[in-house]
Amino acid sequence: MSTQSTGTSSIPPSHINLEAPHNHLNLPTKFDFGTGNTIELLYDGLGNKLRKTVKTSGIVTLTQDYLHGIELKNNTVEAELLYLHGHQVKLIS
Repeated sequence: MSTQSTGTSSIPPSHINLEAPHNHLNLPTKFDFGTGNTIELLYDGLGNKLRKTVKTSGIVTLTQDYLHGIELKNNTVEAELLYLHGHQVKLIS
């Protein structure tokens, strides 16, 4: 099976060569899309994602925290994950 490019992309040209600073673990810490639109990522010392902050025109529009399988979206539980026999099970969404 082969795939062939049509020469079109759903990614805007302004985002193709997006440079993102990385931390000491080589994980991206911030994506800057211009005009105050950013995604900032925070990790612990082992590289586990702790927080994602989305800003639109410089105003925080989303804060998502991650803690031991619990995801909080704007300080509200979004999903709680449980591990049963090594498999991840979503309890709340």
